[in-house]
Amino acid sequence: MINIDFSNCDQCGTCISVCPADIITLAAQLHIDNRKCKKCNKCVTICPFGALSFEEEHKE
Repeated sequence: MINIDFSNCDQCGTCISVCPADIITLAAQLHIDNRKCKKCNKCVTICPFGALSFEEEHKE
């Protein structure tokens, strides 16, 4: 799951251009459809503000 820290997010859209699953959108604010995420981590790596982080989902 990709988490967004909105206090650091500049809404620049850099992450949108690198997402191979095309699941990141920007309307009123950045949104990620984590249900369709491929867990490639590209958005987290490219974010110039460190606003995105990857969290492993724990299945019980």
